Amino acid sequence: MTPYILQVESLSKRFGKVEAVVNATFNVARGEIFSIVGPSGSGKTTLLRCIGGIETPDEGIIVFNDRVLFDSKRGINIPPEARGMSYVPQTWALWPHMKVRDNIAFGLKMRGFPREEIDVRIREVSKALKIEELLDRYPWQLSGGQQQRVAVARALAPKPQLILFDEPLSNLDAALREEARVWLKNILKELNITALYVTHDIHEALFLSDRITFMYNGRIRAIETPENIYMRRDIPELAQLFGYNIIKAKVVDREKGLALIGRETLITCDNPHNVEGDALLVFAPSEIKIGYGSIKAKILRKSFVGGYFEYSLKLEDHVIRAVSETPLREGADTLIDISRCTITKA
Repeated sequence: MTPYILQVESLSKRFGKVEAVVNATFNVARGEIFSIVGPSGSGKTTLLRCIGGIETPDEGIIVFNDRVLFDSKRGINIPPEARGMSYVPQTWALWPHMKVRDNIAFGLKMRGFPREEIDVRIREVSKALKIEELLDRYPWQLSGGQQQRVAVARALAPKPQLILFDEPLSNLDAALREEARVWLKNILKELNITALYVTHDIHEALFLSDRITFMYNGRIRAIETPENIYMRRDIPELAQLFGYNIIKAKVVDREKGLALIGRETLITCDNPHNVEGDALLVFAPSEIKIGYGSIKAKILRKSFVGGYFEYSLKLEDHVIRAVSETPLREGADTLIDISRCTITKA
C-alpha cells in the first residue's frame, strides 16, 4: 500500500480559454495537513473542487486511498458523494432551519447510517469540538466561531479519511481566527485525519501545515515544508505573498553579491543566487537594520503596531517597509543596512 492517501497526476481544468489549473501533480501523505496557497485567481479552489468531484477536470488522474476517482483517458469519474471525503466550504453552509444536531446528522442520514450510530457520532464530535451545549440551538443563534465548529463537526462525523477545507476561517475576525487555527490543528492531529487546506493567508498555512504548495496562474510553483517555503525568495510572487520588499536592481559583481539600486546605492547581499545583469532584490521588513549602516534612506511614515514600529522608507525611487523597536522621527533621514537579502532573476 502506498504511503500516500491522495495522488494527483497531470490534472488540468479550463473554463473556456481560461486555464484555471495546469498540469497539477502532487501527493498527500496519510495524516498530513497539506495546504494550497496563492493569490485570488491562482486556481487553488478549482483544484480542490476537482479533487472533491464538484468540478470535472479536463485531463489527469486522481487516486484516493488506492482507488481511482478520476482518469480522463479511461473515462473514470466517481461522483462527489461516493468519494469518501468531507468538504468544509468558506461559507460553512449550515442549514438555518435545522438545529445543530440535525446539521451534523445531515450527511450521515444521506449516507444511510442507522439512527443509533448517528447519535453516537454526534456525541463524539460534539464532545471533541466542545459544542455539546449547542446541539439544540439553531445556526442563527450561534457566534461565527461556534458556527465554524459546527461545520467542522459535520465534516468529521462520517469519519472521513480526507477533509477538503476551502478557506474555512476567512469569515472569522482576527481573534477568533487565531483561536480556530489552534483547535483545528489539534483536532486534525488528534484524530489523525488527512486535510487538504486551501487558503490565501500564507501565515495561516505556515501554522497549520506539514507541507505547503504555492499556486500562481493555475500552476504549482513550489511544494515545501513551512520552514523551506518561507525561504523560497527566488519566486517573486511567493515573496510578495509573504510581504517581502521586492525592488529592481542590477548585479555589478556576481561573486560578491553586489547590486546597484537606482543611481548610486550599492548593496551587498548574503544570498546572491549567481544572478547576472537585471535582477530583483528580495528582503523582509524585519531584516532591515534602521539607525546604522551605510545606505541613506528617508522615513516617510511611522506607525506603532504594538511592541514595535512599522516604517515606510524612501530608498532612492523606491518605497520599502521596515519594522524596528527603535523609535525614529517621521520625516527624518536615516542610515539603514539590508545586507540580509536575496538576489533573484527579474
